[in-house]
Amino acid sequence: QEIVALGTDIRCPTNNHVVTTINQNLLRDQVYVWDSGMSIISEGEHSSDQWSRIYHDETGYILLEPATLEVWNGLRKGRWSDVDQNGPTAEVAQRVFGLAISHGQRPEDGGYQYVVVPAIDLVDFQAYTAEQLTVLRNTGTVQAVWHKGLHMLQCIFWNPGGLRISDGLVLWVDQPCLLILQYSSQSVRVTVANFRVGAC
Repeated sequence: QEIVALGTDIRCPTNNHVVTTINQNLLRDQVYVWDSGMSIISEGEHSSDQWSRIYHDETGYILLEPATLEVWNGLRKGRWSDVDQNGPTAEVAQRVFGLAISHGQRPEDGGYQYVVVPAIDLVDFQAYTAEQLTVLRNTGTVQAVWHKGLHMLQCIFWNPGGLRISDGLVLWVDQPCLLILQYSSQSVRVTVANFRVGAC
């Protein structure tokens, strides 16, 4: 039903404005934002560190930790040749929706935690809660999410190491891997993938 995105160790030594783009597509509907309540934002460029969730075109976005969100919704112009020297030089214009997390200038330890909920109408999104999701770790060595409703742990170990799942239960790996633990009443199903080329 949802997609959890984690990022960490974002850094840039220059004065460039650094963002993580969450989505960019054609503007098809109103853009809704939530701070103390729900509101519709006008077309233009917007930025806020008070928004907790965004909704546009049957897709919802929820922050799992505070961040500055940037939204652009309205007419955008450009040429494909600006990004591809072989692209057409004629100017094109479209009404576009974009959403990004701002890390500012010269971030040294930037990160993000957010949820994307696709194919959901506005009424259902208003009732949706991310309380079933717990980010256990979001570091340069381990990223892990527990889904209470699915009884599932999904994690990536970038290095050998351990992850405390609960009191008395620590998961250890001896090499980088992707790992899913699916709990049932009588067993635990383990799925592991090693993403290093030539590791096996």
